[in-house]
Amino acid sequence: MKPGDDGAGEEEPSEEPAAVLFGEWIVGGSGCVFARTIRKKLVRVVVAPEPTIEDVTDLELSIEAMASRGKVASCCFPTVEPPVGIVELVRVLRARSERWDVEIRASPIATDSLDVAVYWKRGDGERSSVLGTAPHFCMPPTRRAPYLGMVVWAGPRTRNGAFSPGPDVGLIDIPLTISDDDAIAKKKEMGSRMRALYELGFAERQPLHSMTFRLRKADAPADLRS
Repeated sequence: MKPGDDGAGEEEPSEEPAAVLFGEWIVGGSGCVFARTIRKKLVRVVVAPEPTIEDVTDLELSIEAMASRGKVASCCFPTVEPPVGIVELVRVLRARSERWDVEIRASPIATDSLDVAVYWKRGDGERSSVLGTAPHFCMPPTRRAPYLGMVVWAGPRTRNGAFSPGPDVGLIDIPLTISDDDAIAKKKEMGSRMRALYELGFAERQPLHSMTFRLRKADAPADLRS
């Protein structure tokens, strides 16, 4: 694992090219205008070459360290290609069930696919929903990043007023450093940007807080379909 921040002192941007590219996508390519306001809270972590128990365990330590500093933990797997990479990552997360919840269900949008919801088990008894990314056509347009990756906010629940999409803690809980009026304006701007992105992909939209990855049923092995 090559972290963009070692947890000591102030955050230093990683020199790892893949880390920089992944961080830039989160801020500018996901369609989320709020990402620009929280970029100082984003910590980029590159995990290579593939998701293993050891790498995920390192990620868990990073999540805990970043949560204590009010930072966002993220990881990406630059050399791993979906859908095989998604399958392997989900298997590793399932094997670490003491720290992760993995829920797999039929997709309400793509009838030939499965939606995988990943949650970080927090020390306070709650869960943090995990944002997943992958360069795969099955993923919603706003989650098609250059690399397979995950982004986790394990800090406190804030709910940010009316912007909360679900019962679990998630990226929506990252404290905003803007006024309520600015937040409303940014939410409208984000709606416009996401509609434009969805014109390139699915005609239907769905709440994504309950979906981390999407897999075609044909690409999901039996152990992920049971």
